[in-house]
Amino acid sequence: MEHAEGQASRLELARRRVLDIVEREPGLSMSEIARRCDMYWTTVALHIERLRQDDLVASIRVGRRRVLFPRSLLDQVASEGIGLLGEPACRRVALAILQQPRSRVWELCEITGMSERSVYHHVQRLVGAGLVKSDKERAYRGLEADPRLAAIFHLRTADRDHRHPHRLS
Repeated sequence: MEHAEGQASRLELARRRVLDIVEREPGLSMSEIARRCDMYWTTVALHIERLRQDDLVASIRVGRRRVLFPRSLLDQVASEGIGLLGEPACRRVALAILQQPRSRVWELCEITGMSERSVYHHVQRLVGAGLVKSDKERAYRGLEADPRLAAIFHLRTADRDHRHPHRLS
């Protein structure tokens, strides 16, 4: 009996360690979490699945990777980001950054067909919200989407598809 209790507490400690890393560094892949926890990927995958069942973490596919977030953070960021991305012009700029990583403002102007002033304004808002990162402060070079930006688009798409399952786009 003591052996079973000891095993359960070790599992709980390991699961807690995985959750702590997800909370401390949101947006990591399972491989990155496994390295930080010094665990096998399969072990982390089992803990993540249990944490997902308990609704403590959520995963979002970003490109070929699946990244993890604490559920509470994802809900908070999604509610703030969905408001910002509810504006068509801001959404176009954000999508362009997702599709063309390491962009500059002038490249986004070409992609979106928007003026430099308008693109700069929306990039500034996205950077301010923490959804986009830049190599240079205020110059907005090398723009890259934070994994949460892709997560918000994923949530918006899933919500739209849930409300309108017959739509394809």
